[in-house]
Amino acid sequence: MTLDETSNKHPKRPVIHLEHFGISEYMNSISDAISAVRDGYPYPEILDETEDAIIALATAISKTSKTGNSLLDIGCGAMDKTLVYQAMGYECFAYDDFGDPWHRDDANISPLLAYASESGVQIHREVEHFEVPWPLESFDIVTIVNVIEHVHESPRDILNFAGRYLKPEGVLLVGMPNSVNLRKRIAVARGQSNYTPARGFYENVGEWRGHVREYTPQETSELLVWNGFKVIYDTTYNGILKSRLKNPLLRLIFRGLSTVFPEFRDSIIVVGQKPIDWTPSVPDTSEMDRSLTSEWITKSTG
Repeated sequence: MTLDETSNKHPKRPVIHLEHFGISEYMNSISDAISAVRDGYPYPEILDETEDAIIALATAISKTSKTGNSLLDIGCGAMDKTLVYQAMGYECFAYDDFGDPWHRDDANISPLLAYASESGVQIHREVEHFEVPWPLESFDIVTIVNVIEHVHESPRDILNFAGRYLKPEGVLLVGMPNSVNLRKRIAVARGQSNYTPARGFYENVGEWRGHVREYTPQETSELLVWNGFKVIYDTTYNGILKSRLKNPLLRLIFRGLSTVFPEFRDSIIVVGQKPIDWTPSVPDTSEMDRSLTSEWITKSTG
């Protein structure tokens, strides 16, 4: 089954072609796409919270690919970002297990799925792990945003999955929280934890759906390199300040400091290109063994 054969016949949302614009103009056009989605999106409060992140992600995609390309969003969640990509002119496909508590409530997920389908997004709810109904090497772009920090196994598996469905010379965008952002550095310096609240983990029943392992900007780039991708773009951005820092003055201070020190920003984007001769990564047991000894401390401290 080809992508053309799986495309639905629902009318799509307004399309904004970014290749016709300069940098400042396409920033405005991303905002236009967000506005177009907001017009019918069933949960505008989610867009209000994630707008900064969507702008950063859409900018990275626009700089490294062409509108009209096919895009697979792995771990699409509430599809706020997926729908914006669709409105920008990308042909979007969405994949998720929809297993978080919010998604398991039919009253929440049904309006979302209906709106996304109406907008032209093809959606696959996971049945078998890392299996989708679309051909291998059929996507120009694959995105994995705010997913890898949740996985319990090695990130190698999800990166291999992305690589298998990405066309040769296609681009993979990985986004996640920055484990060494300013807020977390201050928390640790004050003797507090940089992890999610321990009480939530303690009270959890079944598989933990929260963060398992977060990464630094350098580590995020290394993940793609270890998986055989060539890093072509990387940046940090502030995407969760609205939800984590409610005080406007503190947000202003945070933004100011992170402008001077980009590594203080709260989130990471890394884009890698798939080489023509890419093959799935296999475990390097020597590196795994080394990480379980004191040698990694010597290596990290020089």
